[in-house]
Amino acid sequence: MKIAFFVNRDIHANVALNHLNDVFRDHEVSLFFSDNVGRAPGHETLAILRLIEQDIPNEHVYPGVDEPGELLSFTELGRRFAMPLEPVHQPNDPAFIERLGVLAPDLVVSIRYGRIFKDAFIAVPRLGVLNLHSGRLPSYRGVLGTLQALLAGDDEIGCTLHFISDATIDTGPIVDEARVPVDANGSLFGHVLSLYEPGARLVEKAIARLTAGETLKTRPKTPDAGNYFTFPTAEELARFASLGYPVFKASEYRSLLARYRPALG
Repeated sequence: MKIAFFVNRDIHANVALNHLNDVFRDHEVSLFFSDNVGRAPGHETLAILRLIEQDIPNEHVYPGVDEPGELLSFTELGRRFAMPLEPVHQPNDPAFIERLGVLAPDLVVSIRYGRIFKDAFIAVPRLGVLNLHSGRLPSYRGVLGTLQALLAGDDEIGCTLHFISDATIDTGPIVDEARVPVDANGSLFGHVLSLYEPGARLVEKAIARLTAGETLKTRPKTPDAGNYFTFPTAEELARFASLGYPVFKASEYRSLLARYRPALG
């Protein structure tokens, strides 16, 4: 099967891809990237998140090292599995949609991709467009659903695999979800990161079913259900800090980076 992955160039999306090796071996895969999600951070907490999720790994961990570790950078994944990699910031541009039509993917999978797909794009893959959302739907549509779940005092956080059927955000039919218990001693970064291994298993399972010719059973589209969140406000971030959750912990971050480059451990 031909599969086009659209991902954001950040460490969470990369971790998810590292848990999809069987998919890359068994299918013809292309990777397309966005470099950010939404506007530039307007608060120090969000700036720290972007620093540790994108800037440090992309600028200082992934490039220019001969010996890869347990986890592979985007470039190393592309080299190992002979996958073309390309930045795409305007997926709805007619010229790109024409190119996508020539590529003729059977399926598109989005993981943290930073742009909204519109109807002409969605119509290209014959099996549709799947999105792995880092929040439980429909309760936490939009941005940083994990932070909102922690703010709400939930006992579990989750990720949801759903179809994208139009240009609305996180409203398409739900395929499956995975839940992870909240760690009272954890960080925001660590909680978000914890979603992407089980999330990758949802993607892998859905692809296996589609490859076998099955139709994915879904819960219906609910465009008005739940809540939609934009970037958290300064007041929300202050309330979050008051709960005692750090943005990240140096020890957990260093341990993650060491899985890419053992010398960083």
